[in-house]
Amino acid sequence: MKKLIWFLVFSLIIGACNFDVNPKKEQSIELSFLGKYGTEALVLNNAYDYPDSYKLTLNTLSFFISDIRLVDENNTETSIGSTDLIKFTNNHSTSTSSKKETISIGDVPSGTYKKIKFGIGLPADLNAKNPADYENSNPLSNTEYYWDWRATYIFSAIEGTLDTLQDGTVDVFLTYHSGSDAMYKEVEFDTNIIVNDDATTIINFELDAKKIFITDTVFDLINNPLTHSTPDDAHIADEIITNLSNAISL
Repeated sequence: MKKLIWFLVFSLIIGACNFDVNPKKEQSIELSFLGKYGTEALVLNNAYDYPDSYKLTLNTLSFFISDIRLVDENNTETSIGSTDLIKFTNNHSTSTSSKKETISIGDVPSGTYKKIKFGIGLPADLNAKNPADYENSNPLSNTEYYWDWRATYIFSAIEGTLDTLQDGTVDVFLTYHSGSDAMYKEVEFDTNIIVNDDATTIINFELDAKKIFITDTVFDLINNPLTHSTPDDAHIADEIITNLSNAISL
């Protein structure tokens, strides 16, 4: 009888522990963004050819990335990250073309995935908050990317100049700040992603800054040099952030 009692007690203890003999390990991944301008390396403050013999210089190129998800073969989505700020001023201010803007994400379940999704900008629930809601270590605490006057975030910031005479002087100052709930864009990329147990998985993206302005048509920089996503110029902001989203590739 005693043996039976001890056996039952032991069984109950084992059951309560609910051991998983094959726990799913969690690893880290990196998302790296390399800037290009057409076939050239993107270097901020460099002058690039633009149609009509103009010279385009970019000195700021930044955007929020949010709601990062991996999709497996069963179309199950796994959320792996919330929000980060990609700033090309970090590693694209010199001619070293191999440098990339990289964000690291930990605690990613190991496995095989077929797709990655994320947003450009911020979903409405985050856009309704403000930098004071976050600790200094959080990208959303950055007041540089927040409009106090409209109480929303700046999803993307692209700034530069245009030299229309190619004489080294600036003719047009360019400022494109996109940000409203309606301008949030989601992108997805089909690719084989293996998150294994002994290495950091790196996913490499390219951002072709030329495609922000030159698609099937050429963006009119001279007549549309500025937007802060006001009702009068929201169409410009939406076109710019749409082009930015489409300019990202694997």
